[in-house]
Amino acid sequence: MSRRVVMSLLPSQRMLSVYDAIATRPAPGSAAGTSGAAPRPTPRASRCQEVLADLSTVWRDSVDATRSFLPVVVIDRLEPVIRDEYLPNLTFHVAELNGCIVGFIGMQERQVAMLFVADEARSLGIGSKLIEWAKNRFSTLTVDVNEQNPRAAVFYIRRGFRPRGRSETDARGLPFPLLHMSWTVQPHNRIPPYHTRLPHPQPTA
Repeated sequence: MSRRVVMSLLPSQRMLSVYDAIATRPAPGSAAGTSGAAPRPTPRASRCQEVLADLSTVWRDSVDATRSFLPVVVIDRLEPVIRDEYLPNLTFHVAELNGCIVGFIGMQERQVAMLFVADEARSLGIGSKLIEWAKNRFSTLTVDVNEQNPRAAVFYIRRGFRPRGRSETDARGLPFPLLHMSWTVQPHNRIPPYHTRLPHPQPTA
C-alpha cells in the first residue's frame, strides 16, 4: 500500500481547516486506576490512534520528499519511534484539506518539536498557518532544524526565527547537525495592558 497522502487539490475544492488535537498517553497509573488521576486528553476521544496514524503518515510522506540526506534505512528505523514515542507526547495543531490531515505542528511547551506538511500539500501556505498559530499562542518559540535541510532553515528565517547555536548531532546522537533557532515577539506588536492605555482626549467646551 502506498504511503502517499491521497487528496483532491482541484482549486474549487480546496477547503483548509485547522484544529487543536492533543495526542498524549494516559498519565502513569491512571489507565489502571492505581492513582485515581483522570486520563489525559486525547484528540477526538476514541480517534486518538487513528489521528496518530495519520500524523505518522504525513511525517513519513514529508520526510521521504524533503530529507534526501537521510538514508532510507534510518527513516525506516525512525518511523516507529516517531509514531510510538514522539507523537504521543506532543500537543498538536492539525491542518486538514478536503477532510484529509495534510500537515501538523507538534509543540513541547514553547519548542516547535515537529512541523510537517504532506508533499502534495506543499506551497499552499499550510506551514505558515501552523507557525502563525504557534506565534499567536506563545511570545517566544524555539526550533531545531537539520543543517542539511537548508530549505527548512530559510522557511523559519523568513518567519522571524534567528540562529542561536549549533549541535554536531541530532537529539538521538546521530551524525546529522542541528541548527538551534528562536523567535521572540517584538514589543511593538504587543497590545499594552488595559491599565496602561492612555484615555482618549475629551472634547473641550
